[in-house]
Amino acid sequence: MTILQKLGLYDGQHFNKATMLLFGKEPNRWVFNSYIKIGFFEKNNADLVYQDEIKAPIIMQAEKAIELIYTKYMKALIRYEGITRVEEFLIPQEAFREILLNCINHKQYEEQNTIQVSIYDDQIYVYNDASFPKELVGINLYEKHTSKPYNPLIANVFFLAGFIESWGRGFEKIKEECEKTKTPLPEIKISSGGVMIHCTPSENYLKVLKKLKKSDGIENGTEVGTENGTEIIVLKLLENNPNIKQNEISSEAGISRRTVARVLSSLKGKEIIERIGSDRSGYWRILK
Repeated sequence: MTILQKLGLYDGQHFNKATMLLFGKEPNRWVFNSYIKIGFFEKNNADLVYQDEIKAPIIMQAEKAIELIYTKYMKALIRYEGITRVEEFLIPQEAFREILLNCINHKQYEEQNTIQVSIYDDQIYVYNDASFPKELVGINLYEKHTSKPYNPLIANVFFLAGFIESWGRGFEKIKEECEKTKTPLPEIKISSGGVMIHCTPSENYLKVLKKLKKSDGIENGTEVGTENGTEIIVLKLLENNPNIKQNEISSEAGISRRTVARVLSSLKGKEIIERIGSDRSGYWRILK
C-alpha cells in the first residue's frame, strides 16, 4: 500500500480510478469502455469480418493487443533477399506498440468510447477518444517536443514500468522504426471528437500485396507450410534469381524437391511463370 500511496494511487482509505484501470482485473467494471476493440475489415466499415476486445488491466493491454494483432490480424508478407528470410508487416511492430501505448496514456477515460483499431489488408486506422494538448497543435510530433500526458498518474506508472519515456519521444521512436522499412509515417488527424491515426505500408509491401492478390487467392499473411505460402516463397526466389535450379529452391526454401516441382507446375498452370529454354540452361520468367 505504501508504494501505491507514493504513486498517488491510494489515499490511505480508497483506491482511485487510475488504480482500478491500471491493475483492476476487470477495469471495464469500474470505467466503462476502458478497453481496446480490434476489427478486421475487407473494404469499408460495413465489411467487418471478425473482431476481438482486449479487456485486461490497461498496463497489459498494449502487449496483449500487439500479440493478437501480429498473429491473427496482420501476419507478415514473406520474401527472400538472397537466402535471408524477411518478414515485413504493414507497420513495424515496435512502431505500432508506441501508437497503442500513446493511446492508452492519453485516452479520456471519462468519455464512453473505446480505443478502436480498424485493420484492412493495406491500412490501419486507430481511433482514440483523446484530448489533444493545445500547445502541441500544429507542431511536428515526429520531432522532439515536450511531454503532456492527459493522465499523469497512469503515465507515471507506465514510465516506471519501462513501457514509455517521460521525454515525449514516443513519436520519434515511431519515426525511427518506420524509417528502417521505408514505411510512411502514420498520419495524425485531430478533431473535436478525438484523434485518428492512419497507418499505411511501404511501397514494397503494397507491391508484394498487389502481386499476391493477382496470384489466384494467394493472400496476405500466408506462411511456409501452406500451399499458398510456399508458392509465395518460390515466386520470390525466382524473382531474385531467374536462373535458380530446383535443388537450390529446395535448399533455400526448406522444402522437398517433390514440393518444388509441384509448386512450379502450379505456378505455370496459373500462367504466373514460364520456363524459357531447357531445364539445364534455361531460366524462369514471371508473367504477372
